[in-house]
Amino acid sequence: MLISKFLRRRPCLGYLSVLAMFLLFAATLHAQRLTLNTRTFSDSTETSAVDAGLVPASQPLSLTVRLAPTPERKAALDQFLADQVTPSSPNYHHWLTPPQFAASYGATDDQLAAATTWLQSQGLAVQAISPAKTRLAVSGTAAQVQSAFSIVLRRYQVAGTMYFANTTQPSLPQEVASIIAGVRGLDDMPVAAPKVMARLISASQSATPAPSDGTDALGSAAAAIDANNAPILTLNTTECSNDLAQADYDAYRDLFRQASAQGITVLAASGCSTSGTGSFPASLSEVTAFATSATVRSASASFVGIDPRPSWQYALGLPDDSTRQEPDLTTTSADAFAQALTTIIQQNGGRQGNINAILYSLATTPDLYTQPDNAPAGTWESTTGLGVVDLQKLIKVFPRASGTSTTTTLAYSGSNTIGYGTQVVLTASVSPSAFNTANASGTVTFTSTPQGIIGSAPLTGGSATLTLGSLAVGSYTITASYSGDGNYAASTSVVPVSITVNIVNATLVATLSPSSNVPYGSTGTVTATVALPNSSGAPAGTVSATIEAVTGALFTATLSPNPGGNTATANIVVNAPAPNSKGYTVEVACQGNTNFQCQTPVDLIMTTVLGNTITTMNVSPSAPQAGQPVTLTAIINNSGNGTGTYTFSGNVTFYDNGAQIATAAVATNQATTNKTLAGNIQHSIVAKYSGDANWNPSTSAPQSVSPSLLPATMTLTSNVSTALAGVNLVFTATVFTTVTNTVGPTGNVTFYDTYNGTAIQLGNPTPLTPNGPNESIARLSTTGLLAGGHSVYAVYGGDANFGGATSTPLAIAITDYNLTMVPQTITLQAGQTGQVVMLLGLVGGFNGTVSFGCTPPANAEITCSFNPVTLAGGGSTTMSIVTTAATVATTSKLAQRLDGWGVAAGPMLATLFFLAVPGRRRRLPTMLLVLFALGLTANIGCSKAADPPTVSDPGTPLGTQIFTITTAGTDGVNSVRHSFQYQITIQ
Repeated sequence: MLISKFLRRRPCLGYLSVLAMFLLFAATLHAQRLTLNTRTFSDSTETSAVDAGLVPASQPLSLTVRLAPTPERKAALDQFLADQVTPSSPNYHHWLTPPQFAASYGATDDQLAAATTWLQSQGLAVQAISPAKTRLAVSGTAAQVQSAFSIVLRRYQVAGTMYFANTTQPSLPQEVASIIAGVRGLDDMPVAAPKVMARLISASQSATPAPSDGTDALGSAAAAIDANNAPILTLNTTECSNDLAQADYDAYRDLFRQASAQGITVLAASGCSTSGTGSFPASLSEVTAFATSATVRSASASFVGIDPRPSWQYALGLPDDSTRQEPDLTTTSADAFAQALTTIIQQNGGRQGNINAILYSLATTPDLYTQPDNAPAGTWESTTGLGVVDLQKLIKVFPRASGTSTTTTLAYSGSNTIGYGTQVVLTASVSPSAFNTANASGTVTFTSTPQGIIGSAPLTGGSATLTLGSLAVGSYTITASYSGDGNYAASTSVVPVSITVNIVNATLVATLSPSSNVPYGSTGTVTATVALPNSSGAPAGTVSATIEAVTGALFTATLSPNPGGNTATANIVVNAPAPNSKGYTVEVACQGNTNFQCQTPVDLIMTTVLGNTITTMNVSPSAPQAGQPVTLTAIINNSGNGTGTYTFSGNVTFYDNGAQIATAAVATNQATTNKTLAGNIQHSIVAKYSGDANWNPSTSAPQSVSPSLLPATMTLTSNVSTALAGVNLVFTATVFTTVTNTVGPTGNVTFYDTYNGTAIQLGNPTPLTPNGPNESIARLSTTGLLAGGHSVYAVYGGDANFGGATSTPLAIAITDYNLTMVPQTITLQAGQTGQVVMLLGLVGGFNGTVSFGCTPPANAEITCSFNPVTLAGGGSTTMSIVTTAATVATTSKLAQRLDGWGVAAGPMLATLFFLAVPGRRRRLPTMLLVLFALGLTANIGCSKAADPPTVSDPGTPLGTQIFTITTAGTDGVNSVRHSFQYQITIQ
């Protein structure tokens, strides 16, 4: 009513409040659901699976719902299973049928009704109930399953096949969580681990294998157990316990408990190869775990038990823990073991159920179990269990369930309250007395509550005696059980023997050697002897030595029993602490255990001095090359025999041939420096440790190091490979090494030129200059190479770190031209013109263009020119030379005539007179006429002497003149100039 009024007044706020309350209630309901630990898709190893989306809501699914028995029924089953293997119990070998199991230990009718009601409320249908009332076959759609178990089902494609799986763990509401223990069928994904291979064996038929593909192995095994047609179930698998989800593991345990109650013997191979986990299902207590001779596990592997250790698992060598260990034994093959058990079943007239208690009670039977290492009979080992079983022997000694009835009586003559180590002698007598004469056999197993089997002994002459020298502290209620044989039935003593074992006090004696002036870092040995007075047993456990006032100075050792006595001794190695001449107190104590105690420790005194050290040195690389960085590492160690971890401080000084080269601080017990060592020198490296407050100095042994010269490689390059004569050539020699170093080549490089078969040095040696890491260069410039072919190479002489090197010759082609002048000289008269032919010669393959020019002598009144001015690719050009004749200047025509006359008149007159004189008179008169004419001429010319003629241009001077001929050649890139001289003579 109040809520209705509230909603009418504030409808919006009211509905929101109600919605919030509903969501809170829904969340509370969801939080109250309990999760079932089953396999999910995340557990699958199918990494190639492709998500194909949600499972269709209408897809039909079939589930198996496992029911949980009530706590009362579970406890009752525990007791019933124990009674079934206890010969003195009325329920010994009282096997049940599945309906009988259901009536006493399956789900109750109320549980079945509650589970069925809830499943139907979720839309699921219960199709069948297993005969033992432990499982329900349920069907429904994917939507109904997802809703009921609060999961999401998705489809996955693997290798072309479609599967489905739940992606989350299923959960149950609290009202049914105590009824439903698990659910299977939420996925059909393939599993990576091998499936369980089940084979059913009966006493009257051969082995019948189950489906070998391993599909629903649990369902296959459950169907066989519910059918209850065979007395033996053998499972051969290499799976490990952690391969299964916890719900599946629990399902197998419940199933095999049902099998044991029905008298079915379950055998499983102990084949897990993963260290740290048990085999499946061999690690279950309801299963007999066997190894085969061909698959014995490695002794180095360690396996952790899954189930608690059952009372029947008792043998020497078992780990000191409380977990089920496997294997139980080793056999030649699973088939051979199963067939031997079939024979035992036939001889005993029926099923044997869980045979583990009998197998362990027979552990000390001579020649029944054999260990490969010849360990004593009855010793359990992690690789073989009790050992390799002799199956024919097992058939013979396995207890008989029929024959003449017997009575077993247990006797003990000692005190019922004893101290640890007191010897206990138990004697079991089996009647009738015919045992004394008949060929009776069998084994008597002595069992204590709550310790389990404490030993066994063969029956001899009607009795069996067990001597125990080291019963652990505690209270024992002991009974004896006779196994029976082919003639006599088994029996168990009725009146138990009660013995209380009390803890005892031990004495401790200790000595220390050496005890004085013990070097720091060395050790002393404490010899501790522990004795158990009035005891036949030797103490076990550890003793300790603690150096007082030294943090962490605790040392322990394990006691070793001394032969033939009740004492045990241990040698405790004690590391000497920091130097202390006043001494340390070393307290020696016995740890004791649940069986004995040490009450008074022993104090010893130890004095210590500086510890001795040893310095070793490592050179890396050990065979360096010159100039290569070398790492020198000095390592400081304790020279004593201590086992502790020590820290060294101080410095290390490094010496090379006696000269100090570096000092480095010690860090993490070593000092390091990097040095470059010159080549071609024998280095003797020594490291000297300075010591510190705890340690003495030490010097390393000399280490000889001879660095080899670094291989040098030299390349030679030029700015050009073909050039005109006179062009500047730059040669670059690069010296380097492929070894990584911090130094580069030094020294000089000399350049050589081979020309016309003769090698000559080019210039002076050129120093190298650095050019980056591990590389140096030298350059030479020259314009003096003549035309023609050259082979230029460079030689490196090496230095202290590098060897010498010679470059590969470099071919250089120098091209040029020359001129041939025709004629070589020329003679002209002033005013004449002459021509000279210039022939262009090509040298070294020159194929360029040459231009010509000339320069005549100054003031020579001569000109010159070329035609053509330029030549390409050879040919000729003509140089024309033009000279200048002398010229005279005149004042008038009359003067010119008189001048002419004056010049010519004399000779003319002389000629006339000569012709006019007769021949015979011509000689003398002739001379006279000549003289006359000359005089006449002189008289006529006298008028000119007063006014001589003027020369206006003297012309080209007579004599030799030198012309300068200039040429310029080019190959299109570079150019070269040459000057020539040409001689001309003027007459």
